[in-house]
Amino acid sequence: MHRLGLGLLVIVLLGAACGTDADATEDAAPSTAPAGAADGESTGSTTVTTTAATTPSSTTTATAPKGGDDTSATAADETPEGSVDDCRLVADVEDPAELARWRIVNDGVMGGRSSAEATVADSVLTLFGQIVTDGGGFSSVRLDLDEPLGEVTSLVFRVRTDGRPYEVTLADAAPDRDRRVSFQAPIEAVGDGAWEEVTVELGGLQASVFGQSVAVAPFEPTAAVEVGVILADGTDGPFRFELDWIRACR
Repeated sequence: MHRLGLGLLVIVLLGAACGTDADATEDAAPSTAPAGAADGESTGSTTVTTTAATTPSSTTTATAPKGGDDTSATAADETPEGSVDDCRLVADVEDPAELARWRIVNDGVMGGRSSAEATVADSVLTLFGQIVTDGGGFSSVRLDLDEPLGEVTSLVFRVRTDGRPYEVTLADAAPDRDRRVSFQAPIEAVGDGAWEEVTVELGGLQASVFGQSVAVAPFEPTAAVEVGVILADGTDGPFRFELDWIRACR
């Protein structure tokens, strides 16, 4: 019995010593967090941080309230040239029935032989044909306006061209105006097969009667009655001009 009691006492003392060593070891052990956790590259909650950091900034800009971010607010407030804020639509060929509002005027009115056709498809007005300079040399398509252009300074055309030098042609019903007078200005499209938005300043229009320059009072947008497109570049051959819309801008 004496030996048994002594054995139990030894076991108790050894157990106490081991427990004390384990606690000391645990208290002294350094942190074992994975390297890079502070950078958001490890798994667990830090993965959420990494995902949020890689969200495209464009999404945030598009959904941010106006005025929240200076850059996005400025972009949202910018008004592009020809936008509805500064302009009104004069012609928009959304309906094929719109073709009835347009008329073709070729050099046949003066004995020429140029030809042209106009079609409307996929919201685009297309004028195409053949210029023959012998005896004439022009083709045009014109729109009688439902109302004057108003207090505007320019027209913006969305066009796709073949690179030939087309012009806008305009007419007004200003007091004492000779009804034969028309006004022209270049539609300076690059003509590389892409759609272009071209601005024509109304202050730079040139007046003519049957192609001959005349000195008359300036064009009056508030009395405008007609707008169109003409090709009279003195070159024989085929042409193709496409129009999406026309806007009159202040």
